[in-house]
Amino acid sequence: MARHDSSTKTVGTVTDKAGRSVMLTLDRWENILRKRLGRLDGLELAVMSAVENAEVTRRGNVPVREVHYARDLGRSRWMAVVVAYAGSTGTVITAYPTRDEPPMEGRL
Repeated sequence: MARHDSSTKTVGTVTDKAGRSVMLTLDRWENILRKRLGRLDGLELAVMSAVENAEVTRRGNVPVREVHYARDLGRSRWMAVVVAYAGSTGTVITAYPTRDEPPMEGRL
């Protein structure tokens, strides 16, 4: 599960269902909080859990990105987390709560 590591300035690292390591940096997390006006404040473990336990994964809008969806993690029905991959590692780009079902197109 996610852990805080101040020496590398990461909020945490988890393994996605494909076995790839995914990191959430402190800089990205602070950016997500600003972008989402604090709606995800205190939900960093839920964001990382959505990657680790995704019920649905689909291709992102950019070729090296995927969107991981997990249900009932936070205040909305779904938590969506966009991850950019480089080989066997990924970095969380953004996350957002949504009530909408994950789109059917692009599912992996």
